[in-house]
Amino acid sequence: MAAGFLLLLGCFIAVFVMRDRMEEQRVSTIVVGGQAALWREIVAVQTSTLEKSLDTIAGSGALRAALLASDRSAVVAALKGVEVQLDETPVFEAVGADREVLFSQGTQPGRTLLDAGSIDRVLAGGTVSGLRQVSANQILVVAAQLVTFSDGQKAVLVLGRNAAGAVRRFANSIDAATTLLTLRGALAATTDAETWRAANLNITPRHPLREMLTVNDRIFAVTSIPVPDVSGGTVGALVSLVDNTTARATAEAIRRFGLAVALGLALCGIVGVNVFLWYSFRPLERAIDVLQALSRGDTSVSLEASGKDEIGRIAQAVAAFRANVHALAENRRQRERVRRRQESVIAGELQALADAIDPTDREEVLALLASDQQLEEDELRRVARVLHDLSRRIVEQHNRLSSMVVELR
Repeated sequence: MAAGFLLLLGCFIAVFVMRDRMEEQRVSTIVVGGQAALWREIVAVQTSTLEKSLDTIAGSGALRAALLASDRSAVVAALKGVEVQLDETPVFEAVGADREVLFSQGTQPGRTLLDAGSIDRVLAGGTVSGLRQVSANQILVVAAQLVTFSDGQKAVLVLGRNAAGAVRRFANSIDAATTLLTLRGALAATTDAETWRAANLNITPRHPLREMLTVNDRIFAVTSIPVPDVSGGTVGALVSLVDNTTARATAEAIRRFGLAVALGLALCGIVGVNVFLWYSFRPLERAIDVLQALSRGDTSVSLEASGKDEIGRIAQAVAAFRANVHALAENRRQRERVRRRQESVIAGELQALADAIDPTDREEVLALLASDQQLEEDELRRVARVLHDLSRRIVEQHNRLSSMVVELR
């Protein structure tokens, strides 16, 4: 019973563990999806600001004239005169319809902010905005807009800003140390370099991840989400480390307390069941002892029947059986006493009858009677044999007496 109870408890614990794991997977899916949606919203706000700034830049006639004349100093002067809604120095680039860079500011030489496919989409009238990796460890938030000059020529204006601002905003939104990685694992931006170095994570940027990590006695919930770029591919991964030390410690304390309570209740249950079974089966054990004593012929044992359950009814049946056996034994003893008394009376009568016959026959009958008493056989057979022998001798004696009477006549 105890083993079955422990097995049942183990099954319950296994079910609870599986439930916790499934719940953890469900929470992981929700967290990854929620952080991905939050990041998309932040990037959308960043690109919206860039697009508004591009509208202002594209509306500057001096800037368009300077770009058309390829006058770099005039373009720089025109940019300074335009109010851009950015709190940092922007990255600006103008690309002609022939893919030739008309002007660039803050970009690396020989590398454009947008790839050829994105430029083609803008020239075709589409919109392009999002993240773009411009160097081994630099990712920008960019937006592009098509502008038409006075002579009918077209150009693509591209405005970008460092993605670190979006990373900081994301970190503040979820109160986490956040890091932006490139596809090769290079650090593009982070809000807590020390924690990132201490974590020493091995992240696969293309695959989402959520796990628990202990860093310097602190428990962090690590979440990694793939980050798309302007062309629809993956530019890197956004990794957040949320400090869950207090919540995790509280959860672990509650879990340990629950486990201790469960084990305590299980132990109390096992002890209680054993005590209950011992108390319940005592009448049955006593009944078994009484049956064993009765099987040995001991009718002096007694049994107290109590209870209305099945075991109590068994005890009552055994008590009734014991009473019947005792009564049967008493009846047998009474019959034995009566039989022995009758046998002694019959033996006395036989001796008295033997005294009435011939002395020689009488001695033989008495000797036969004495020898039969020493044999272990049925008393009725013994009496019948003696009576048969005595009747035979009486008949013989009667015949002899009759012959003597005839001779005397």
